[in-house]
Amino acid sequence: YNHQLQALKIRSKPISEVIRFTLIDTAGFNTTRSTNEAEATFILDKLLELLELDSPPTVGVITPFREQQTLISKKLFAHARGRDFEDKLRLKVMTVDSCQGEERQQIFYSMVATRGQDALNYIFPVSLDGAVDAVEDKLKVQRLNVGFSRAQESIWIVHSMPLDEFRGGIGHALRFYANSLERQEIRPERTDPRSPMEAKVL
Repeated sequence: YNHQLQALKIRSKPISEVIRFTLIDTAGFNTTRSTNEAEATFILDKLLELLELDSPPTVGVITPFREQQTLISKKLFAHARGRDFEDKLRLKVMTVDSCQGEERQQIFYSMVATRGQDALNYIFPVSLDGAVDAVEDKLKVQRLNVGFSRAQESIWIVHSMPLDEFRGGIGHALRFYANSLERQEIRPERTDPRSPMEAKVL
């Protein structure tokens, strides 16, 4: 079709409902290099709010660390409404290594890292440049790609240090989302010039 046929994904929600960030104050909560109680508590509160909606979304929680996955799972499923989380939200708590093949309408990301304790570069690539060449870095890039492609409708990134302090590949990814949110809606003049139909649809 002489490059005139394009696959388009039309976003029906404003971008402020598609990408969300919440900076958490961890004072008074237990944190380690791989667990963050404050983020788990925030996510619990938000899930309780979602249960009150007439048509709540399906929900997933993704975190880089198994220890945080365990902490969040215990906190959510031991709650008095833990069964409702499963039945009404189809809730699943995953790591970036265990979320392959899973999708949910709403994904919460618990990033865990704080200013004093940050082990994310053990999970994600230190740099995206040439990262696919080394086997270990290839796995880290795959975690980044898989982990951040599980949401059908929206992502909510829960973090405990400012975005500009995240290093490496994960810092790059988080700031990409933050910049997308800051730029707001895509306008026709900013679409791919090789895709004339995209501008028409917008």
